[in-house]
Amino acid sequence: MTPETCTLAAGAGDGQRTGVRTGVRTWVRTWVRAWVRAGLLLAGLLLVSLAACRGGPGPARRGATAIDPGSATRGGTGASEGEVSTAFGTWRVAWRSVPAPVPLNTPFAVEAWLRPAGGDGSWEGDTWDGGAAGDVQPSLVIDAGMPHHQHGMNRTPELSRLPDGGFRADGMLFHMPGAWTLVFDVSRGGITERAEVVLTVGE
Repeated sequence: MTPETCTLAAGAGDGQRTGVRTGVRTWVRTWVRAWVRAGLLLAGLLLVSLAACRGGPGPARRGATAIDPGSATRGGTGASEGEVSTAFGTWRVAWRSVPAPVPLNTPFAVEAWLRPAGGDGSWEGDTWDGGAAGDVQPSLVIDAGMPHHQHGMNRTPELSRLPDGGFRADGMLFHMPGAWTLVFDVSRGGITERAEVVLTVGE
């Protein structure tokens, strides 16, 4: 083999090694970019999920211009009735479940009555007992959810008025065991206050 041939062979070997190194670098860069893109995508999806979860506590806040979430009253296991104050202390909500106690994975109803926290007012027709005629009526929304699981019920309750001025939510359903938060949103004059009761069902 002549010196020229040896030089050509050595050059070819160097070229092959350079090509292999270049190919390996290209492969590594491609995979690194792919993993970085996947990581960024997963991080974005996680942020969107967290934002969606923190946007509300499950039970809807309907038509309110100001809401304070208040603090939940613990009803305990098998609770079927009680009385609770709204967050700002303006209203008292007396409630009961029908049937009692609250069942698991079976439809039930919740009946509730409102009165000012500082008095013994009651509904008579369209005005508060002892109040001025034409006063704006408070409205009540009854709902429920499992805040620890970030979800509400699988159905929307049907709200109606009772003959004595109370409120009734039919079609409530606690579809899984655990701690449920029963929510009462009282609205009047553009202000909504929330009262909550924590109920443990099926445990």
